[in-house]
Amino acid sequence: MSELHYDLMDLSVGAPAIRTPRSASDAAISAILAGHTTYTPRRGIPELLAAIRFKFDRVNGVAFTEDEIFVGAGAKHVLFCLLSAILKPGDEVVVPSPHYVGYPGLVRRAGGVPVFVDVRAEPDQVLGVAALAKVLGPRTRAVILNTPSNPTGAVIPAARLRELGTCVRAHSDAYIISDELYETFVYEGEHTSIASMSEFAAATIVVNGVSKTYGMTGWRIGYAGGPADVIQHAVTIQAELSNCPSSIGQWAGWGAITDPEASTETVAVQRARRDRAVAALQGLPGVDVSPPSGGIYLFADLTHVGRDPGDPRAPLPPGEFVDFAEAVHGVRLGAGAKFGAPHHARLTFAIDDDVLDEGLTRISEAVAEVYRKP
Repeated sequence: MSELHYDLMDLSVGAPAIRTPRSASDAAISAILAGHTTYTPRRGIPELLAAIRFKFDRVNGVAFTEDEIFVGAGAKHVLFCLLSAILKPGDEVVVPSPHYVGYPGLVRRAGGVPVFVDVRAEPDQVLGVAALAKVLGPRTRAVILNTPSNPTGAVIPAARLRELGTCVRAHSDAYIISDELYETFVYEGEHTSIASMSEFAAATIVVNGVSKTYGMTGWRIGYAGGPADVIQHAVTIQAELSNCPSSIGQWAGWGAITDPEASTETVAVQRARRDRAVAALQGLPGVDVSPPSGGIYLFADLTHVGRDPGDPRAPLPPGEFVDFAEAVHGVRLGAGAKFGAPHHARLTFAIDDDVLDEGLTRISEAVAEVYRKP
């Protein structure tokens, strides 16, 4: 085996290599100099709330009122407050899987029970209506829809969203929680918010933030829009946890959202990176990967990657290739088990080109060594 790499290429990160917009940084600095460093209103500063309302209307076609939105310390924090607001102990939350790593823990900590629905056999890995109907029932309190998906990159078409929403209404009294954090990154098709469909608006909660679109993961600003009573309850929970989000982070978010030039990392740039990464992996023995329609990740199926030199067809145990690639070849991938798919690995392609290219080279070397005979 090769010697251990010490210069690690980390392709596991969930943060796009996009520089925080100058407008966001300038707004944050101005807020500091102006002394806006105290507590803010629990729901968020009025300026940011107004910017979010305008964004929802202009980009998503959803007309939220001010009492139907709130700002929190990142989309994860927002989601936890929302789940805590709507769940009672034992309530079920439907989670299409593969799923974002945080969903199960957030649901459980809010007192709920995650109910996973495997979508890997569905066309384009998008949740199917029949599969959803099987798990809906009187204990179902929420259904999470993540489009584009982390980790698969699947984009739920508008027609399917309408079918899923109709199914939820027919079989339960559940809320639809639409996680749209990756809405900017769509390469095929287009992003549609189910909240823009009037028949589902009253029971839909949209979760979003500035982390991915504007390269502001460390600023920790997320937001949500939904029914006023749910939002108010979530605001109360947030106040009990942290009083309010960072005042400076909120002003930075305002600076980004109100700047039409802030999101300058074009879709074309990320599409080119996606295509380069797919091309590098598709020819590797045992690796199954397809171009995602959206998001910033490839979710590679490693089920058939073999390591036994005497029988290259013998598959590796789940997660072993991910460990081997990091320990021996110095490239870190996201272990699929965390996303509900143990034989898979997630890798980020929305990173600096030199890191991406070197990481892809090391993955290729790791696969070659797995198959190499002694």
